[in-house]
Amino acid sequence: MGFGFTNAPATFQRIMISLFGDMDDVDVYIDDILIASDTEESHLNVLIEVFNRFSKYNLKLAIDKCEFFQKEVIFLGHVISSRLLGLVQLIAKFISNLATLIVDLTKLLRKNSKWKWNKIHDKAFEQLKHAISHVQLLRHPKQNEPFIVQCDASNEALGAALLQNHDGILVSIEFISKQFDSHQLKWHTSDK
Repeated sequence: MGFGFTNAPATFQRIMISLFGDMDDVDVYIDDILIASDTEESHLNVLIEVFNRFSKYNLKLAIDKCEFFQKEVIFLGHVISSRLLGLVQLIAKFISNLATLIVDLTKLLRKNSKWKWNKIHDKAFEQLKHAISHVQLLRHPKQNEPFIVQCDASNEALGAALLQNHDGILVSIEFISKQFDSHQLKWHTSDK
């Protein structure tokens, strides 16, 4: 496909989807390919299939732009650290107190942490699914109206909501939340 055609990116995207759209562990956006698998073995199997398709259709990879077996990548400007939690970050501003909701799930991803899923993780996962299915509609701010900031913190995370009064109704403009890192977890509660 020649350069300079106005529909070239859309055409290339359709080609990539036709080649890899049937693969559950593969996401494509134009010339970016993200492979996220549950195990190293399944990841390797998916990589082999992707390479086979590249070879079959005479497509080339720029090996210097490839990263393999990464626990964290930047994809479309977003840090993706695991399939579920990474995708949740894309809608984080719509979910109140997200950091608190996912504390127990992110503990599983910490360095030197042993993976052991239990009832606590089941509960956190169910709460996360509920939060995703009930995301709040955010409103555009009225620049000439005052803003209200509501903050809250726990021992493991903090959150804030930017609110505004629209015709007598308190509406959400944006949510932010953050889990404390290992150093912040040691701080006294009044310093968090």
